[in-house]
This record gives sequence, structure tokens and C-alpha cells, in this order.
Amino acid sequence: MHTLNATEFRSNLYQELAKIATGAPLRIVSKKGDCVILSAKDWESIEETLYLMGNEKDWKAITESLELEDCAEKLPW
Repeated sequence: MHTLNATEFRSNLYQELAKIATGAPLRIVSKKGDCVILSAKDWESIEETLYLMGNEKDWKAITESLELEDCAEKLPW
């Protein structure tokens, strides 16, 4: 993750927003605290994951359907 201070971010606002929109999150550090900016698509993905993990029934169905042990046997490496 790329890191800038608030002044650097402000100076290059539009260029940095273009990078963020393509999936490159940005950490901004300042004396008042740090923050992270990410694309709306990335945020929506995080929200969906948190929602599914918060619903025990859905999460159990998802994890059971993955059958991770069977997948490991099929990999050539």
C-alpha cells in the first residue's frame, strides 16, 4: 500500500484518486491520525464479505462448499 502525508495527497489529489479508483489503496498519514482510502468497488467487496461472515448460516454453507481438503489434493504442487 502506497503512503503519503496529507500535504502530498492534497498536492496530487486527482492523480491519486485515479490510482485509487483502479484498485490501489492509499494510506494517508497526518498528525491527527492516519486513514486509508480505497475504491468503492473494494469497499463494497469488504462489506459483502463482512455481511456473509456475520451470518453464521451463510458462512457455514460457503465454507463447507469450498471443501478445502479436496482442493489441496488436486493441486500439482
